[in-house]
Amino acid sequence: MQNTQLKETSMKLIVITSILVALGLLVAYTSTAASSYQRFGSSFVFLKKQAIGVFLGICAGLFVYKIPIAAIKRSTVLVTLVSLVLLSVVMIPGVGMTIGGATRWISLGGFSLQPSEIAKLAMVLFLAKNLSRLNHDSTDFKTGLLPNFVVLGLFIMLLLFQKDLGTTVVLITVTFVCLFATRMKRKHILGYAAAGLTLFVLAVITTPYRIRRLMTFTDPWADATGDGYQLIQSLVAFINGGIWGLGLGESKQKLFYLPHASSDFVFAVIGEEFGVIGSVVIIALFFYFAFLCIKIMSFQKDDFSRLFILAYLSLVVSQAFLNIGVAIGLLPTKGIALPFISTGANALIVFIFGAGIVLKIALQNTHENDPNISPSLQN
Repeated sequence: MQNTQLKETSMKLIVITSILVALGLLVAYTSTAASSYQRFGSSFVFLKKQAIGVFLGICAGLFVYKIPIAAIKRSTVLVTLVSLVLLSVVMIPGVGMTIGGATRWISLGGFSLQPSEIAKLAMVLFLAKNLSRLNHDSTDFKTGLLPNFVVLGLFIMLLLFQKDLGTTVVLITVTFVCLFATRMKRKHILGYAAAGLTLFVLAVITTPYRIRRLMTFTDPWADATGDGYQLIQSLVAFINGGIWGLGLGESKQKLFYLPHASSDFVFAVIGEEFGVIGSVVIIALFFYFAFLCIKIMSFQKDDFSRLFILAYLSLVVSQAFLNIGVAIGLLPTKGIALPFISTGANALIVFIFGAGIVLKIALQNTHENDPNISPSLQN
């Protein structure tokens, strides 16, 4: 009975993930066709890059399916060290690429590597492995909590040097959710929350452009052609879309009015073309994705599997919340991708790869409980 439910849930997760990715390909084309043609003479340049990201993500997911969970767990230290090194390499003059005033990429021929995306996966793996240790005790600060704070602190330091507050907030959120789930003491929860809030305030008040963004967030019309421009254009997109939307490909804001229409503000394009109904459907898909992950997590017997799914789900949900919140004006403007949908091969590969590990965990569990499968064939 349990095996049947797990298989059904896994198949549903594959379907929902596929739908989100397919929507990403669709919106990638509709939101970039005009700008792509203007820059490159072809409407399909960004769509091709997104398709390559999907292909590589699927390849990574199929690859991880062949790897035992124990091997994935053992790779945690290596993945964490590699991501820290790459985040450091980005800051070397002449190596890191600067786009929009932020240096977050490493050029690789015609493509770019964004180490912060790898850092998200590394933090998810690290939390799952460290918090699932047999001798782990979340009530003890020195042995149970401090190692997580040290690794998180290293990531935060490097990310803030790159002016990446969005990823910083996401990693803090994922860490808090996992630590809270392992029953950390109330005083530690309050201390963590206070430290996180203090760090956020310092990151804002020490950077003039973040202060301006925060001020214009309360009244974007006060600087309609400056820091409030993106939010205003995003809200205009939702107003244009109304209840039912203008129709596929009919967004006007994507025609050089709305900056980052295919990435940070892709939800605004969805709202304009598919209206409130389409926007609600997207949100519902993410809720159902979360429900399926939680259901798979509830069947797991080992702590590493449960914690990995929890950390990965927290990553997806927190990032989706930030992206949508910014697009509809509930949160200050901050560049962060909408999982599976925004353009950007790096993020897409990481999210599909993470979903692949979740499916690997689920299907391995069904194999372990299947009497018709020889133990020697189980991963």
